[in-house]
Amino acid sequence: MTRVRWPRRWLLWPEWHVVLFTFLLNVPWEFLQVPLYLGMPSMPH
Repeated sequence: MTRVRWPRRWLLWPEWHVVLFTFLLNVPWEFLQVPLYLGMPSMPH
């Protein structure tokens, strides 16, 4: 196994891949929902 220097060791953590995947999945999803809420302030309850 090759020795990895400390500043780059966090890239090898599996949690980093989960965080990156969820961020890249969530950000576009949130922006795709924006048009659904444009008329919400003027809607009656």
